[in-house]
Amino acid sequence: IDRMDEKTAWMLNEISKDKTYEDIPFIDFGKEKITDRSYGLGLVYFKLLYDLVGKEEFNDVIKGFYKDFNETGASTKEFLEYANGNTELDLDKFNQDWFYTTNYVALVKKGYTIKDFVAYYNK
Repeated sequence: IDRMDEKTAWMLNEISKDKTYEDIPFIDFGKEKITDRSYGLGLVYFKLLYDLVGKEEFNDVIKGFYKDFNETGASTKEFLEYANGNTELDLDKFNQDWFYTTNYVALVKKGYTIKDFVAYYNK
């Protein structure tokens, strides 16, 4: 297991134990002043995105997003829309589950691993 897999496995375990993740969608963490949890959940999100779309497409999304928004800045919503519009995989359900709802928590509590999530969103 590489370091990233260890960190994401640890974070998935933390999510399963902390009720906050069940109650507040990721998109609202800032509004609810729980941004400290954003870093761990963000790690899991980006690891999943990387594994879902692959290294090349992931890097293209990050580079393109930076190129398009480095001078103006962007919101989370703009990143999600950009990523969805610049990958072959439709990321709507993935983004809904991880940002706009707390649907991902039920899957975490079922014991889903990163590989399970990748299989789930690639159906």
